[in-house]
Amino acid sequence: MYYDNKPDEVFSLLDSDKGGLSSASACERLSIYGRNRLSEKPARNPFLIFLDQFKSALVIILLIAAVISAAVGEIVDSAVIFAIVVLNSLLSLYLTLKAEKSIRSLKGMLSHKANVLRNNMSEIIDAELLVPGDIVLLESGSTVPADIYIFNSVNLHVDQSSLTGESVAVGKQSGVQNAETPVTERTNMVFMGTIITMGRATGIVTATGMQTEFGRIAGLAKSIDTGTTRLQLKLDILGRKLGIASVLIAFAIFVLGLFQDRELLSMFLVGVSLAVAVIPEGLPAVVTITLALGVRNMINRNCLIRNLSATETLGEISVICTDKTGTLTKNEMTVRSIYCGARFYTVTGEGYQPEGKILSEEAPADDAILNRLILTGMLCNNTDVFLQDGKYTAAGTPTEGALVTLGMKYGISSNERTRNRSFAKEIEFTSSRKRMTSIYLENGSYCLYCKGAPEQILACSALYASSDGLKELTPAVKVELEDVYYRMAGEGLRIIALGYRMIEDPNLSDNELEDALIFLGFTGISDPPRPEVREAVEKCRDAGIEVIMITGDSPVTARSIGREIGISTDNAVCGVEIDRMNDDELGEILKECRVFARVTPEHKFRIVKQLQMQGHVTAMTGDGVNDSPALKQSDVGIAMGIKGTDVAKDASDMILTDDNFASIVDGVEEGRRQYENIRRFTNFIISANFGEIITILLAMLMHMPVILFAVQILWINLATDSALALALGTDRSAPDSMKSPPRPHNTDILNRETVGFLLFMGLWIGGLTAGIFYFMLKAGLPEAEARSAAFIGLIIFEMIHMFNFREADVSVFRKSYLDNKSLNIAWLATFAAQLVIIYWQPAQDVFYTRPLSMNDWFFISLAGLSIILMAEIYRVLRNVLIK
Repeated sequence: MYYDNKPDEVFSLLDSDKGGLSSASACERLSIYGRNRLSEKPARNPFLIFLDQFKSALVIILLIAAVISAAVGEIVDSAVIFAIVVLNSLLSLYLTLKAEKSIRSLKGMLSHKANVLRNNMSEIIDAELLVPGDIVLLESGSTVPADIYIFNSVNLHVDQSSLTGESVAVGKQSGVQNAETPVTERTNMVFMGTIITMGRATGIVTATGMQTEFGRIAGLAKSIDTGTTRLQLKLDILGRKLGIASVLIAFAIFVLGLFQDRELLSMFLVGVSLAVAVIPEGLPAVVTITLALGVRNMINRNCLIRNLSATETLGEISVICTDKTGTLTKNEMTVRSIYCGARFYTVTGEGYQPEGKILSEEAPADDAILNRLILTGMLCNNTDVFLQDGKYTAAGTPTEGALVTLGMKYGISSNERTRNRSFAKEIEFTSSRKRMTSIYLENGSYCLYCKGAPEQILACSALYASSDGLKELTPAVKVELEDVYYRMAGEGLRIIALGYRMIEDPNLSDNELEDALIFLGFTGISDPPRPEVREAVEKCRDAGIEVIMITGDSPVTARSIGREIGISTDNAVCGVEIDRMNDDELGEILKECRVFARVTPEHKFRIVKQLQMQGHVTAMTGDGVNDSPALKQSDVGIAMGIKGTDVAKDASDMILTDDNFASIVDGVEEGRRQYENIRRFTNFIISANFGEIITILLAMLMHMPVILFAVQILWINLATDSALALALGTDRSAPDSMKSPPRPHNTDILNRETVGFLLFMGLWIGGLTAGIFYFMLKAGLPEAEARSAAFIGLIIFEMIHMFNFREADVSVFRKSYLDNKSLNIAWLATFAAQLVIIYWQPAQDVFYTRPLSMNDWFFISLAGLSIILMAEIYRVLRNVLIK
């Protein structure tokens, strides 16, 4: 259906026309056909997600402890252990459901857009809002948003591999197909989910959603990759090791107790307590919440994470390879200068507003050559500039928008440029050709208009237009024109050269058509650097991150922008030079060069690969179809959210919602903050657990009664340590986080220096807690009261110890204690919870506690101060030993 009809018949069948649907008609059809999206697999059953939580080895150990506790008559202990396991699983269920909801939300943010004609005007809408009968404008790099019948195309090629398995892009064009033509051979149709690799086209939507060919074969709905990160894998391995350690330690202590002739039941309770003490029950949940909060923080910094592992890798980046236009610069193209007919012209005005003048001191701005140059810029162009919501907007590329605006300032409107002309052919701009050609039929003759990189247009030109008529473009004249080009580019302008020629046959080869052009002149387009970029580049330098600018612009323009933003321009290498280098030579150049000009996507790929071979962790920005290999090769592929193609976005790990280089640097800083906070609270939890183990071991070796029950340790680990760890995960970046080099790629959460501190402080905390229990028993206090004091003492010690993990290298006398509101609230809430379990009768029965006296609190507080003092002593001794 449709593909075997003529365009007029298709318009009639779909009750539409070339001006597009009206807004009212589109809304009505949306209610009939539904949103343009594929059905997704149903959400996972929450009950099954809940059951998945019980597959963890750590949870199984706790459940075994609960069952055995019940078997020996410790019903309260068993019930509390089981209840805490269930609550922890419910928390994990909540976090999983919340994460899936966040993913659905992010999918919405990543949804594709479509350029449609509605009410005879071009507008960008969510692809989900497309309906049959919509007129869609397609261009290179876009993903086809629905099944579309093509009625107008220029050099259109489509990658249909996702639908048909064809590995080579297929040419498409308007026309009528036979009714028996199979899907793979319908050249007048493009299908949802396929990719425009070359050319442009206009077509009418014939099917949306599940009615498309993709929908008919239950196509693939793309989603955000939420695979396990390296950090999570490291923590999983750590958790398994601790689980094994908990069993071994518990068994060893159990055997030791038997040799001490202790009661079997007593030793079992000690073994259960030790097993619980070793296991960091709350760590997985805390890490999950912290990563989720990190994704939200990234969005606030204009970084949309598509792959959770990118958050971790951002903190390891040592080189950022960035495009210039729109990333380092504002992407606000305005023609500032013109050179033609041996004259310079100055252009006033800003942006796409047509207000402005074309001025010259040497002659009035109505020169015939100037007229031809401006007309060439408007005709060799696929962009429209129009008034929308009181502001002039460009529907197309910024560079072409600037050329159209130049024509409007000259008095030629965007719509009038093709009057008395009919479009005949286009030779598309590519990164390798660096030029574009449009051919029009004018008064019975064909005229070819060409624009592109100065060196390309000059190389294709045989004549040049002067005030004395057409003259031969001799090598000497070329040198003079190149000097003009370098002078204009040296002012930071992006230079576009223009030429034209009359032809007889538009069906000649591309090279034959673009040969022997008549050179017209140059336009100098300004795209000033973003004001915040220089500071961002400097911040990268302080953080040990190299910034490499990779641009398709000329080396002169690239150097000029590089100087403005603080990137070294001592060496600037062009793409043609890279072509002549082998990999080893390119590797040597990369050790010094920070500016690459006139590059192609293939050059980007080689640059990234060589940097990685040198041991760098790389981030690469990209926006075009052919950038996807480099984006995938890099450690963090960064696509542009505004100007990026769908293909580039799908290949990326992160999308910049504002296309701003400074946002990349913000993302790196946020990545460093997240990793450092996860490392901090992981070390805190492990240190606290080690303190609990030492407490139990010392009591055992000193032949004291059971000092802590399993339910008490579970309360410490889950309700106390986890709450504080979660708040610690919200801590701000360290003041010097962007003043130090990136961490090595294989950095462990626990290193030798950290382990030393954890062991030292764990021994001290365990010794203090066991000491409180011992002296209270010696003083004749009841065992229950002494145990309560040890229990609360251990909690208070760990609450104080938590501050040792904030600004670890800063003296205790210079730490910031009150600048994290979340942490302060969590600390006070945790303290209040301890008062409840100490003084509220029902909680006393569950946690085996007794009220504490003021003397008890004073003694605990005094001992707690030593936690800070000992951490300070350790820090001083460590610094002395290092020196």
